[in-house]
Amino acid sequence: MKKKFLATLLLPLTLISCSTNNYSFYDEYEYTPLDESDNYRTFYEIFPSSYYDSNGDGNGDLQGIIQKLDYIDNMGFNGIWLTPIHESPSYHGYDVNDYYSINPKLGTMDDYRKLVEECHKRDIKIVLDLVLNHTSPQHEWFQKGVQAFKEGNGGEYSDYYNFSLTEDLIHSFKYDGVWYESGFGGGSMPDLNLDSENVRREIEDIIKFYIDDVGIDGFRLDAVPWYFKGDEEKNIETLSWINKVTKSYNENAYIVAEAWEGAGTITRYYESGIDSFFAYNSNPLGVEISRYMVRNDANSYVTKIEFLIEQAGEYIPAPFITNHDNPRSCNVVQGRKDESKAKFGQGIMQMMSGATFTYYGDEIGMMAANPPDENVRTAMLWGEEEGMCNNPSGTTQTEIVYPTVAEQMEDENSILVYYRNANRIRDKYPAIRKGSIEIIDNSNKEVCFIKKDDGQNSCYLLINFGLENNQVDLSKLNLDEIKYDSLLTNNEEEVTLTNRIMTLPKYAIVVIQG
Repeated sequence: MKKKFLATLLLPLTLISCSTNNYSFYDEYEYTPLDESDNYRTFYEIFPSSYYDSNGDGNGDLQGIIQKLDYIDNMGFNGIWLTPIHESPSYHGYDVNDYYSINPKLGTMDDYRKLVEECHKRDIKIVLDLVLNHTSPQHEWFQKGVQAFKEGNGGEYSDYYNFSLTEDLIHSFKYDGVWYESGFGGGSMPDLNLDSENVRREIEDIIKFYIDDVGIDGFRLDAVPWYFKGDEEKNIETLSWINKVTKSYNENAYIVAEAWEGAGTITRYYESGIDSFFAYNSNPLGVEISRYMVRNDANSYVTKIEFLIEQAGEYIPAPFITNHDNPRSCNVVQGRKDESKAKFGQGIMQMMSGATFTYYGDEIGMMAANPPDENVRTAMLWGEEEGMCNNPSGTTQTEIVYPTVAEQMEDENSILVYYRNANRIRDKYPAIRKGSIEIIDNSNKEVCFIKKDDGQNSCYLLINFGLENNQVDLSKLNLDEIKYDSLLTNNEEEVTLTNRIMTLPKYAIVVIQG
């Protein structure tokens, strides 16, 4: 298979980070593009209007993302999820005016097609945030639907939304004499009637357009438990239908769904055949990762990996620390005063099986907490004269603790370079991304010692959750030679191997070739 060269070749028996004398952020490494059917990828979530401004109007845009694709590629990300890009009255875009449009502030459909094309040149899959639970009240469907429902003649669009002529507990918002259901936004996002065959035909056309015509690689589905609130069976049926339609146009398309629910509910949702559900358990996975770090608890971390693999079954777990609806990763893992925590939290997430998701800006330790949500959707800190975006209107607080991208690129011990190196190790070892796990006997609760095997490749993973050095006896491994890559939060330290006894510094991650 064709190979591309982007950043540092990971050599066995050496630290992944380069020496000071030859370090370069944009150095070359050997990367084999993944098969089109391989959706066990390393995804990067972008809030487009806050990412990079290509034309100087203060608003991030699609051309700006295109300009930063080499950066994204070099970082080791091979998947991108953009939050909604359609025309919308809001800054966040989750109230869509027209599913076939691009928000003019972000660019044009030609820009989006170009972005898809440029992503594919770099073996980066791109997924569209598809919001099907609701639209904006400005959407043509809603405007015509209200009129048709009010006239009561069963006209076109009259069944597109959950309308009523009288107010009740469900239909609690009113527009032009018609009451309607709206689970989000205080009436600003009227709920679609996903029981309507007319609506389903519209959705099928939308899916066909983006998969078959534009050529995207899949969807992120928003708020799926709200399709039919409180009715799991109908939600699962609807998800199964969306999956079937999507895969009919591209069998390799990838779908990841947001079900901000408990683990049991998500387990049942996997019955739909959707590829992935984000690893919630009422809270984002990052909350649990933070607990493992605070308690120096490797055992619970291993148990969680096992659970996520078992929960997904034949499908793909989707670990993430945070996203656009939650405090930033550096806040979640308590990294404000200890950048080693900001690094290690990401490192252990990237060692999990599945398709992982990283939120833009977390790679430089951007700090923010919500509410309001605008605080966690602020401008990416590039440290460049050009490209800086305005923060969303409504932002109440910004806090800068760690340097910009430009500054961190020059520091081989930065959070940014750690994120890059974690991604590259993940890219190098398929078993990290796709493997089941086998626990290797180890009495030290601070050390994770497991074998990961995907049926074709295997590796051993050692992680020190402790705050001091820990030693691991490798003599039990049936290996003629110990070859490994290491990921350290402090590159002034090192992993040592003497007589098959490996010494791991604080928060060290080591991957041994199987």
